[in-house]
Amino acid sequence: MVKTCRILVMMSIVSTLLVGVAHADIIFELKNDPQPDEQNILFEKDQVGSLVMGFTNKTNTEVDFFSQLNTLQVTANGQAQITNFNGGNLNDIMVTAPGFTFKDFIVDLNQANDAVIDITVIASDGIFPFEFTGKNGSNFVTIIAKNGETISSILYESDAGWKVFKQPRISGLEPVGVPEPSGLVLLGTGVFGMAGAIRRRLRT
Repeated sequence: MVKTCRILVMMSIVSTLLVGVAHADIIFELKNDPQPDEQNILFEKDQVGSLVMGFTNKTNTEVDFFSQLNTLQVTANGQAQITNFNGGNLNDIMVTAPGFTFKDFIVDLNQANDAVIDITVIASDGIFPFEFTGKNGSNFVTIIAKNGETISSILYESDAGWKVFKQPRISGLEPVGVPEPSGLVLLGTGVFGMAGAIRRRLRT
């Protein structure tokens, strides 16, 4: 299993180096820019764990939020927010919609202090990183896929962390084949590995 994960990660990294790290069809905007079919992601309260789930308000589509480093918590019903159950900042969250791709995602990465946040988008045409230094307070980030591009997952990471993952919204959901549970584990492991490799490449 570990060997398989390493092979998948290395294949993805090679693919990334060939494709490149920027693409005109993946748009990053440091603002709140809702799209025509935008849906709020609603949560049920009292969720705690490495994985918490929300559902879109119009189509009731599941959206998953997973962390390798933090225990996530949702403390209120509705379009609330995700925080760190153990206190302190959030350091990583991966967003997926099992069985679906999507065209845009909006979230407020609310911070208590300035920190660098790395975002890695896994899309139909490659892997695309983005880095910005947030400011104290609200930091709305909109990611939009254009010209037929679709997004399968987005990974948010920060060593210093941010305070709250707030008001997430999504649009352009399209069904795809549902992977087996073991495939989801491989995907999650591979995404985290690829994100680290891409960041190291960009900083050298």
